Amino acid sequence: MRAPLLMLALLVLAAGGMARQGNDELRQMAVRAAREAGIQPALLLSVGEQESEHRANPPRRAGDGTGPMQIKPGTWAWYGCTGARGIAWHEYRCGARILAALLARYDNNACLAVQAYRDGSARRPCPRKGSYAEQVLWRVQHWEMQAAVKGPPRMIPHNGG
Repeated sequence: MRAPLLMLALLVLAAGGMARQGNDELRQMAVRAAREAGIQPALLLSVGEQESEHRANPPRRAGDGTGPMQIKPGTWAWYGCTGARGIAWHEYRCGARILAALLARYDNNACLAVQAYRDGSARRPCPRKGSYAEQVLWRVQHWEMQAAVKGPPRMIPHNGG
């Protein structure tokens, strides 16, 4: 039973990799924002991938989140984010700011911070099987492995603040 599940996971990972190739510029913005906020780039990349697959204008889901990080207006204001919601660079900076604050609140427990990013608060145990946090943390491992194989991502210049 484990072998078919492993094969399925590898196929999903491969398909996700193909879908991500067209969004290099957005991913580079995420890496830069994460580094500026002092958080692990793989964590911000994983949340952005889970939220929108790093698309600048993803389809709207329930709620009123916008842009690649799907940040709601109240959350944007609560964390003192600046710039325009829905603009990728501002979204990544705000998402990194939120994750940095949540990591500080939850003693650098990435699982609880990711739960709180999604739900507004964190619950234990973490991660729950099949949860948003479990999926994000799985993606973190993927991004870390990819960086180890390819080296650190190339930084691109950004015009705007």
